[in-house]
Amino acid sequence: EEVNIEKLASFRVDHGNGGYRTLEMTKDEQAARRRFILGVLREHPIFHLTPEQVDDVRIYHMGGALMFEDAEYMEYMIQREKGGIP
Repeated sequence: EEVNIEKLASFRVDHGNGGYRTLEMTKDEQAARRRFILGVLREHPIFHLTPEQVDDVRIYHMGGALMFEDAEYMEYMIQREKGGIP
């Protein structure tokens, strides 16, 4: 079954303790998710995260924007999507 990397990025990694918007993932899914999120954040130098810190953040689409939610649940719009609200 092919994994939707954007879906994985919209959840935090569940390391067995649950939590808000977490999902259990295989090691391969975690690695792919980390690569994806770090690739997106590379374009936004304000966010400097280690691969381990990436496990506690989310990236998701909302209302024509790409959103970043940090480990403290603060949300940031990191990119407007084409055709989104100007």
